[in-house]
Amino acid sequence: MKYVITTLFTALLALPAFAGEIDLSQTEKDIQLIRTNLQPNASNRTLSSVDVLMRKTVEDLGWLLSQGEPDHSTKEEAQALWDKLATILNNAHTEVKKVPSDDDQQALIRAQIDKKGMALNYFYQHELRSNPMLGGRIVVELNFMPTGYLEDIEIKSADEGLERLAIRILPLLRTVRIKPQEASQKIEYKLSFSRARSKPYSS
Repeated sequence: MKYVITTLFTALLALPAFAGEIDLSQTEKDIQLIRTNLQPNASNRTLSSVDVLMRKTVEDLGWLLSQGEPDHSTKEEAQALWDKLATILNNAHTEVKKVPSDDDQQALIRAQIDKKGMALNYFYQHELRSNPMLGGRIVVELNFMPTGYLEDIEIKSADEGLERLAIRILPLLRTVRIKPQEASQKIEYKLSFSRARSKPYSS
């Protein structure tokens, strides 16, 4: 992050004092910097630096294209850079952030819970000692923050006899994560337990 800020600041210092001194090769590098750092997940400080560089680049290119003095090849190069910058800015403003589907989220959660299979089975086997016929389904509601981290978890239902097991496995489920998104999300997740299987399975 420090490198990004330093690079952007260096680029700003390298900008010409007068629009007539525009170095188009440097402008092209600046546009590449803008493309690289104009990302939805960038820090506020980075985006602020990008914004300053972007406004200066727009002003300089706009000034150059409005002048009658530059030779034809210079204007063509400036126009090409303007078009490149316009594409970047338009994409940034119209970009639609992909929201993972419920199936994607379920698959992501399932992959993490599968890695906890041995621990889940340990608690299940412990409960089987007092009830050898114990089996059924536990349904939990996972409440995720926009960051993708779990804010809260609630037991929605547990088949008869599984209530204590549900409580005991909650700490294992609290480490589940999903991808960052624009808003909080509640996801219902089901775990099934059966003596016919070597370990619990998700459904």
